Amino acid sequence: MGTTERPAPAASTRRRLASLDGLRGAAAVVVLVHHALLVIPVLATIQGDGTAAGSGPLLWLVTHTPLHLLWAGEEAVIVFFVLSGLVLTLPALARPVAWREYYPRRLVRLYLPVWGSLAVAVVLAVLLSGRSGAGRSAFVQVWQTASAQDAWHDALLLDGVGPLNVALWSLQWEVVFSLLLPAFLLLVRRGRSLWPITVPAAFVLIAAGTLLQSPALRYLPIFALGVILAAHLDDVGRAARRVDEHPHHRVLWTALALTATALVTARWTVRGLPVDAPALEALASGASILGACLVVVLALHWDPLRRALETPVWQWVGVRSFSLYLVHIPVIAAVTLLLPATVAGLAAALAVPVAVVVAAVFYRLVERPAHHLSRRVGTRTASIPAQGTTVRSPVQHSAG
Repeated sequence: MGTTERPAPAASTRRRLASLDGLRGAAAVVVLVHHALLVIPVLATIQGDGTAAGSGPLLWLVTHTPLHLLWAGEEAVIVFFVLSGLVLTLPALARPVAWREYYPRRLVRLYLPVWGSLAVAVVLAVLLSGRSGAGRSAFVQVWQTASAQDAWHDALLLDGVGPLNVALWSLQWEVVFSLLLPAFLLLVRRGRSLWPITVPAAFVLIAAGTLLQSPALRYLPIFALGVILAAHLDDVGRAARRVDEHPHHRVLWTALALTATALVTARWTVRGLPVDAPALEALASGASILGACLVVVLALHWDPLRRALETPVWQWVGVRSFSLYLVHIPVIAAVTLLLPATVAGLAAALAVPVAVVVAAVFYRLVERPAHHLSRRVGTRTASIPAQGTTVRSPVQHSAG
């Protein structure tokens, strides 16, 4: 997950984007719950094996049915990727982009909070280095293998991350996408009317990335789907209005919500089948990403979900979602190691509110100042005289 910078569109668009802030907060909470549950050994084993076979009917039910949505951590990150593609593209569709301002602003906005989270992780790792890992889940034991030196490697974000804060894996792709944003925008400009080709092509790349175990092929096209969605946001809005005008609009929206849930959790549903078919899992992987895109559309246009996401609670969490994402793993590990291994369930329950409190403090002390600094750096960089003309985005806004 990465942070996104809200554009400044018209009032009606701002109203719709508020629900995306809430969706970002909800996705961050799903990731938090996912990792908190992994301090329970049996759930960490299920996550590692990819199956709940032999773990009992209840665990099978919450793993291999749409109930998995409640702790679908990677799928929530996919929602983040779609949101990043969408929200970073919207300003470029509305006005030209001065790239000399964009790049320093964006990199400061991403890297400073990441470095702050690594500092938190290092402090907790050093303080808890003497705690026994006996009886702990594999998730906690892996975190205990981290050392302070790992922070120097992880700080770059471009060569993977170690066990110190494994949630940072997604920031690698956020950074790559941020650097390649002009190319993504050019793709939209040249192929805006070719979405019947570009969208399936993106899913083909995702499936290939899954089969070939290529993270770049799997994850970067997800951002492209968000970019394409931004370019066609007015078209999606018109389609949503047609659903609203249908005599059975409540049934249609409910069916779409159930479909989105089934698609998002498709990977885990397939893993519950008594077959081992990599091609089927690759297909399910693409389905989960399609479901994530549909979730974003529902957040924008399905009134019950949109209103829920615009409530003060989800808006508050949404604003702090990046901080919550950055600090939750070391906090979960720390809370778990401070308690006996025999009360892993209690540790999971306590870690969730503690992580939210730490995230709120981290937001105030680190992320919000970094955001202000990024704006100042961007403005200062843009004001430096440059030879030649300012490079501007090739994308101009085109409605409908």
